[in-house]
Amino acid sequence: MGLKLKFIAGLLVVAGVVTAYFCLKSKPIVVAVIDTGLDLSAVPKEAIAGPGYNFFDDNDDVTDKSGHGTAVTKLVLKFCPSCKVLPIKVTAHGAGIGPDDLSAALKYAMEKMARVVNVSFGMGSTSSELEATVKKAADKKIVIVTAAGAGISNPFKPLPLKKVYPQAYEDVIVVGVSEADVPNPVGNFGDELDFVLVVSRSFFKENALLRNYSSSSYTAAITSGIVGRFLKSDGGNGVKEARHWLRASTRPLNIFSERLGYGYLDIEAIDSFSVTGAVCRLYKTPKNKVRVAVSAVKDIEWVEASAECKRKESSDKSIRSKETLKKGRGYALMVLPRNEACRVKVVIKYNDNQEEVSFCD
Repeated sequence: MGLKLKFIAGLLVVAGVVTAYFCLKSKPIVVAVIDTGLDLSAVPKEAIAGPGYNFFDDNDDVTDKSGHGTAVTKLVLKFCPSCKVLPIKVTAHGAGIGPDDLSAALKYAMEKMARVVNVSFGMGSTSSELEATVKKAADKKIVIVTAAGAGISNPFKPLPLKKVYPQAYEDVIVVGVSEADVPNPVGNFGDELDFVLVVSRSFFKENALLRNYSSSSYTAAITSGIVGRFLKSDGGNGVKEARHWLRASTRPLNIFSERLGYGYLDIEAIDSFSVTGAVCRLYKTPKNKVRVAVSAVKDIEWVEASAECKRKESSDKSIRSKETLKKGRGYALMVLPRNEACRVKVVIKYNDNQEEVSFCD
């Protein structure tokens, strides 16, 4: 009898562990929206993860007086209906946000177990506290999605993203916006930009609160929703995996532009979530040169590209990247012979000393 009781007790323990595991796996992803607040009547009650907090007025009233935060939140839920949102207010109308305000909001999001954080604004200054908080969030597998935005003091004077925060940090995803295949002339730019979204005008018209078609605030929100779905399918991934999967899902470009990132993310074409191996693409640049661009999950030490052409004498010598490589991206610049089919072989050396070979056509 004693052995039977022990056996039954053991089964109950195993059943409890299995149940706890599946409950954890099925727990909804929480997306924290750090913005102007939320009109609580605009979204279903069951979609709200908690009351949130107002860091602007230092109270728990997250009422949105501008509509921006509400529009962002609705888009997050549109692309991740199974997600829950956590409203965090840091501004009334988009101004007056400081680095420590954002740092406090991020810490609050971490305390409330958010897996995705949407930041649809940027700042012209930072602090060691904010930098440390962003790094801590990434270490906890929290994905921060930011909007590339336009100029800060003057929206018609775009800035290099290395001067915009938190967009300048490696541990965030930076999303831009574009109409068709034309770079956004007023969007902030630089290697920090991961990709852009192309969304039809009709889509934006269907969402009444979206007042500005060209705003990356909303493409960042769409991306946050997509990332929420991505993380739900595999809870072990973080910002590096999410960023690479999104970049690998983009549509290749014919030209290279620091206003377009790695490519166009077609939101209607994404139907599966998978982290692939390294992806290699070729972009045209002036003076008949070709920019070889590589995206990977892991940090890259260098990439080495060589051309394999039909005529052996046309094959180019290996060229190793001399650029500073960040955010799992690598580049090499080379010249390919005109009017000849060539395949570019790329050897990727990661910071952990492992190597991978990829080919670009």
